[in-house]
This record gives sequence, structure tokens and C-alpha cells, in this order.
Amino acid sequence: METFFAIKDKGTFCLHKNMIKVNKTSSVSQLSHSMIAFGCPYDKTKINVLFNVLKNVLLICDDIKRKGPASLDLCYVACGRVDAYI
Repeated sequence: METFFAIKDKGTFCLHKNMIKVNKTSSVSQLSHSMIAFGCPYDKTKINVLFNVLKNVLLICDDIKRKGPASLDLCYVACGRVDAYI
């Protein structure tokens, strides 16, 4: 189990197996090499807009992933497991 947390002006951290690790964001500098996480809107009338955006992003990035809640996706961005979140 991991616990993610942030301290204002100090950064983001991950507590795992009683060890605190300072998170580092991704070092990927090109969208073509990036892994993008995404979330689906609660308002289902916006699905077509999202899928059009995702189609365009997928054409230029390495891959897109849907893992779970937005909060987890944002933690993964903070620790560099994914490069961005839509």
C-alpha cells in the first residue's frame, strides 16, 4: 500500500513500506514518448468531446491509460509513473 501526500512549497511524497520517498515527475520531454492517463466525465453528454480529444492525443503520444480514480492518476503524475493527465 502507498500513501501519497504533499507539503506546501516542499513537494510531493510517497510513503511505502514505512519509507518516505520524494516524488520526481517524469523527465519525458516529448509528447511522442509520453504515457497519458485520462479520466471520464460524470456528465455522459461530454463523452464524445473526450473521445475526440483522446483520439488526437493518442495519435501523437506513446500510449494512454485508464487506471482508476483521478486522484490516483494525479499521484502517478506526481511520482513520474505517467507523464500527464487529461
